[in-house]
Amino acid sequence: MKLSSQFRGKILYSQSRKSFYRTIILRLLFVLVIITITAILFYMHRGELKSEKPLNFWDIIYFTIISVTTVGYGDIVPHSSWTRLFDAFFVTFVRFFTWFLIISTAFELMVPRIMEAFMIKRLIARIKNHILICGFGRIGREVLDTLLQKGENPKQIVVIDAEEEKSELAAEKGVTGLRGDAENEEILTIADIVNARKIFICANQDHTNLMICLTARSMNENVEIITVAREKENVKLFKRAGADYIISLPELLSQEMVDADLMDSVGRKAEPGETKGSKTRRIEDDE
Repeated sequence: MKLSSQFRGKILYSQSRKSFYRTIILRLLFVLVIITITAILFYMHRGELKSEKPLNFWDIIYFTIISVTTVGYGDIVPHSSWTRLFDAFFVTFVRFFTWFLIISTAFELMVPRIMEAFMIKRLIARIKNHILICGFGRIGREVLDTLLQKGENPKQIVVIDAEEEKSELAAEKGVTGLRGDAENEEILTIADIVNARKIFICANQDHTNLMICLTARSMNENVEIITVAREKENVKLFKRAGADYIISLPELLSQEMVDADLMDSVGRKAEPGETKGSKTRRIEDDE
């Protein structure tokens, strides 16, 4: 998770909790591997450790952990020159590295969350009656450009996309870019869907758009939902999901193709480089 304000707009990179827990688990496993290697080396030379009783495997695990964590009760101590050198150099390195990993992990995971919470509070306090754009592919970019051309305040527009590059691209236009999955209630809560005026749903798959539509409608009964349907048979599903306006790409494209053909048939003069049946305005799939 990271935050950035290097662009004109604000970017909130919001990762899922799965990513948060995955980072912790991976680092804990890494620490466990290092401690295990240290314990194996100590076990191989356990005869060179001084103790009141013969050392077994669990005694070595105990000694390794108290050595790495700098507790050191003194009931088991290095006796030979080799074990003392091993403890002085290798174990000391493991000790510092382990603590560095723990501290850096805490800093990396906690500080950005505190900063993000602060920026989210500022975002929610600043925007009311705003516009959300879910999905910033080709259609999402066209929607944003059109809104800005019509005079919408960029500070009152939030773009949500799962890809970092697209969130940055949105922020370059002066709006708030939120990296995350718009199907997730947590992300829509951050975007303050409850107080939003409109939401444009422009993801590149119908099932994603449908889930966003259902989630948005369940969180705000009054928000105006405009969505794209890439398959004609899915239009009725979007109606049931609560969409107010549904743009059916197959119908729109076929209508424009027919209109273009009719205009050509009555003698419209083609533009330079234009062939019969081509359109001046094109709607393309997201990239």
